Amino acid sequence: PEPQPQPEPEPQPETKEGKIVLTVERFTIGQGYFKEPVFVPFEKGENGADLLKKVIGAKNYVGEDAYVQGIKGADQGPEKTTIPDYITNMGEGAPTTESARAYYDAEGKNQWEKGTLGEFTYSSSAGWFYTVNGTTPIYGISEYEPQDGDVVRFQYTVHGYGADLTGKLYGQEEPSVRISDKNPLTKLLAEVNSQKEELLQKEEIKRAYQSAMELMPDMTAPQEKVDAAMKALQDALKNVDAQSKPEQPERPEQSPRPEGTAHFRPVVLTDQKTGIILTGQNLERSMNLKVTPLKNTDRQVGLMRAQASKTQWIVRLNNIQLMDNGTEVTNHGKITLYLPLSKIYTGNRMTVVHCMNGKVELLKGEVIDGFVKLELTDLQGFGIIIDPVSTTDIYKKIA
Repeated sequence: PEPQPQPEPEPQPETKEGKIVLTVERFTIGQGYFKEPVFVPFEKGENGADLLKKVIGAKNYVGEDAYVQGIKGADQGPEKTTIPDYITNMGEGAPTTESARAYYDAEGKNQWEKGTLGEFTYSSSAGWFYTVNGTTPIYGISEYEPQDGDVVRFQYTVHGYGADLTGKLYGQEEPSVRISDKNPLTKLLAEVNSQKEELLQKEEIKRAYQSAMELMPDMTAPQEKVDAAMKALQDALKNVDAQSKPEQPERPEQSPRPEGTAHFRPVVLTDQKTGIILTGQNLERSMNLKVTPLKNTDRQVGLMRAQASKTQWIVRLNNIQLMDNGTEVTNHGKITLYLPLSKIYTGNRMTVVHCMNGKVELLKGEVIDGFVKLELTDLQGFGIIIDPVSTTDIYKKIA
């Protein structure tokens, strides 16, 4: 028989590749952060300019995609500008607070409208630089291809075309000023900021967070001090996490077995690492949950993320299996699944994406004590859709 033509493969939806940490910093002029450390999700094909525009707003970006000349709204004005001593002491031509303010006011020097922080605002070598994981790329930001987990810091410079950011003047092999490495701490601060309202209700975390944030603008802070601040914040997060492990939702009321058998409580299975809980009348105590985090390259993730809009995120992406002595159990009848999210969503109904054998469905589940509750007959892939706008409204309600 003649070979049958094979069907064309279905086009795969473009998937989000991951997220980076991004900041916009004005430490060299004493104005602190313009944008604190945040996680920024990215999709295939997006570059550094795209991600910066997401954070500051496209209308506030001044310049070509390859080079940011200025950022609207980023300057607090000369009266709020203070040049740190380490910059003033870097040698001949280094700006002082007085000279920077005078340069701002000098006719023909500062070309930008009020509120815009850009090249030449406070000195003849001022402008925006960016680093990726502590390294200054040799290409423009539109050529930067984000990698999951990168730390990208946009930093304003006023001396030596970035010498005040690296501590090294042009031609120097060794730095004249030691600039501390704050990239790991920056990433940790982004993690806290992603749940800021909730986490800072814990006094131990709040103190450690505030101490770290106060240290960040000090470019020459001793490295051991930076490392100690990071450890204090990590320890605070671990301590609070250990004290507030997600409580199991209230177990279902006793349900009757088939006629002629005694009443019993359904088995409750918990995955200790993720906090995911499963209950059901047909479950046995010999069973356990196998939870595998889904990767961006997994086909399931592409299918699931196609269900969310560009402004929405999908979190808690996991493949869930019911196992019994190493063998997957699929004939388990009706089950109740509890997916941990956060107590701030309690009382809300969340949309959950469920992927089973390549088929995707959207489920609605009420959040009970921080867990999304779902009534199911099948497991496999799950992800919870988060709308950042709705989340902001929730934070406002509990603030």
